[in-house]
Amino acid sequence: MTGVIIQARLGSSRFPRKILADLDGQPMLGHVIRRAQAIVGIRRTVVAVPTEDLPTLKAAFAGERVLWWGGPGNDVLQRYWEAARHYALDPIVRVTADCPRLDPNACWRVLDEFRRRGWDYASNVDPSTDGLDCEVFSWQALDQAHHEATSPLDREHVTPWMRRSLRCGHVAEPPLPGKWSVDTPEDLARLQAVTV
Repeated sequence: MTGVIIQARLGSSRFPRKILADLDGQPMLGHVIRRAQAIVGIRRTVVAVPTEDLPTLKAAFAGERVLWWGGPGNDVLQRYWEAARHYALDPIVRVTADCPRLDPNACWRVLDEFRRRGWDYASNVDPSTDGLDCEVFSWQALDQAHHEATSPLDREHVTPWMRRSLRCGHVAEPPLPGKWSVDTPEDLARLQAVTV
């Protein structure tokens, strides 16, 4: 079943609890959830978080029609693998919770190309506009990465092993100026005036 997994956490050295920060009258993660759910063809939306963050976030978003998964904090690849296996997701769209202006149409284009071309992995990540990007991969690709990737960087960032090892494709998007992801309070303030 086609699903999107949103990678989220409360811990951030530069901007703690940023996914709960207000943007246009709602928490930033709420924007990501709704935009992810708007991707054509998505059947399940899962927020995958460190286990210790799960109670706080489930309570904060009790009204959202979203599924939750708690897993390792630093081994995000393990967390993705567990969530995708539990919810029987294939293929998987990967987005992160610090991208409140995520573009559902751009994500659909990546998903569509992934399906049509039979790639193991597809993205609009490089080059792209930081904060409007997404990745798509098969369950088989995720399972293989989980069992074969060993470096801390591969485990923390989920897809580097796939990009080095599997059949990958890129879906080009016209770049927009600036940075659209949120790493600092200043990033969030800048996005207050931006809509996509």
